[in-house]
Amino acid sequence: NQQRGLNLEPVVSLNEAEFAQVDLRFWKPFRMGNNGSNGEVFVQIFNVFDRFNAGLIEGRVISPNFGVAIGPAGPPRTFELGLRMAF
Repeated sequence: NQQRGLNLEPVVSLNEAEFAQVDLRFWKPFRMGNNGSNGEVFVQIFNVFDRFNAGLIEGRVISPNFGVAIGPAGPPRTFELGLRMAF
């Protein structure tokens, strides 16, 4: 392609970044009263090792960052505290 004086080579392949994420969940069941109600309290940790996983890849051929990650695939380490009840 000789547009705008650019001498671009054909794109033969792109290497995408690997995705790796470890999530954990800790829970503790409990009973409430004598009527059979029970529940569970839990903590979830997403992306335990706070790893950057590339999401968006620069796809504009004329960009100097072509093929480079420009955004994450998900959030950094995240904690979630929850309560589940059954009656």
